[in-house]
Amino acid sequence: MGRPVGPADAISAAGVQADVTETALRTLTAALVTGFDSRSILGIGVDVEEVASFDALAYDAHRQFYGRVFTAEEIAYCLTYAAPAEHFAARFAAKEAVVKACGALRTLIPSQVEIVRGPSGAPLARVHPGDALEADVELRVSLGHTRELAYAVALALRGPARQSASSDSTSGS
Repeated sequence: MGRPVGPADAISAAGVQADVTETALRTLTAALVTGFDSRSILGIGVDVEEVASFDALAYDAHRQFYGRVFTAEEIAYCLTYAAPAEHFAARFAAKEAVVKACGALRTLIPSQVEIVRGPSGAPLARVHPGDALEADVELRVSLGHTRELAYAVALALRGPARQSASSDSTSGS
């Protein structure tokens, strides 16, 4: 792996060290900012989660937790996979990244953010209607995972409201 980048090398729900390469973060961010100049970027969020944290919280034994953090659509999506913890961790990382990207705009918590798949299969971030951002703020999110780590980068961009051209760095996350 390459050299860890700033504070991103120590981000996780359990406070455990997680290495994120500079190349991976630059690639994810570059895919998200296509077509925007730097003055359009309102916020950037990065998050890394350990999949083991979600393995330890099996859905059947912790339905209340999952119901507070994830929407019914997110839960149904993740449970379609043989290893749902990887997908829950990736979606949680994406929610946290969106919360961080929107930090200068308004205070959000992960349960106010929903990560869904757009028509192309790429991930889209939605903020619940009661917590909506300004009409000209666009959210872009990119997420992925390995068996051990889930990661996400989110951008809050100033620009005309339109369908997000998000990037999914792994299929089916």
